[in-house]
Amino acid sequence: MRKADEALASKYAPLELVKAREKLDKARTAARDDDRWEEAGALALQAQVDAQLAEEKARATQAEERAGEMRRSIEALKIEIERAHRGTRG
Repeated sequence: MRKADEALASKYAPLELVKAREKLDKARTAARDDDRWEEAGALALQAQVDAQLAEEKARATQAEERAGEMRRSIEALKIEIERAHRGTRG
């Protein structure tokens, strides 16, 4: 859960993070009952997978945003270079 939070999953993958937290809460509840240890383990594993999904989705979204910013910067630079080149020719 901590890694998902650090990856800003609450911003970029809120549904996945909510699912992970809900399953973790259910796992904790099940763990209090001696007859539900197996269920608690399964829920904890599911919570971990959901948290990892949230983390990866958040990181991917952030990477897409950075790539978009880079593309815009490159386009702006190309325009600037073209203007400078036109200015020296004429």
